[in-house]
Amino acid sequence: QQAAPTQLTVAPQPTAPAQSTVAPAQVARPEAVINTVTHLIGDATAAAESVAAPAVQVAQAAAQEIQQQTVVQATAQEVPAEPVAKSAEVESNDDLSMDGYCCVTLHNENRWAKGDTRWGARHRGRVYLFHSAAAQQQFLADPDQYSPILAGYDPVSFRDESKLTTGSRDHGVRFDDHMFLFESEASLQKFWSAPEQYAAMAYKAMQEQAK
Repeated sequence: QQAAPTQLTVAPQPTAPAQSTVAPAQVARPEAVINTVTHLIGDATAAAESVAAPAVQVAQAAAQEIQQQTVVQATAQEVPAEPVAKSAEVESNDDLSMDGYCCVTLHNENRWAKGDTRWGARHRGRVYLFHSAAAQQQFLADPDQYSPILAGYDPVSFRDESKLTTGSRDHGVRFDDHMFLFESEASLQKFWSAPEQYAAMAYKAMQEQAK
């Protein structure tokens, strides 16, 4: 007889719990978060300032240029506009420049020579007298070469205070082959601190007036 088959029962093996391979998240300390945020804000601020700084400088430079142009245009309009010299006999001392001394003789010979009312000229609102008829003709040919810059107004007062103050031949100098007159010795000394800048402003105003 054949033996009856025996049923085998296999007990299930207990399954070990799966081990997680994901490391638990580390929570940053509060002070570390604050430091990180502070650095980010600092970097962003620095970047913004580096971009804004050139723009601010450009804006400031543009504003300064506009202000200077406004001063030049406004003051040039105040200068008596008569850029073309005209010969005339002078019977009064109204608007007499250089105290009646000949600016041509001063320019050519570096000496003071009293002008004569027979040989006069009016230029940029000022009256000039000359030592001779020949000096008068030289002046009429190129009046801005011989007459004081800004028609004898103080270029320092003009640039720094935007006003016209009549200069004196007692405080005059020759610079860039032109005569500059000042109202005082202090103004003259200030001119020497930056002569190119003061002269350039005066030249520009005279050019604006001539247009």
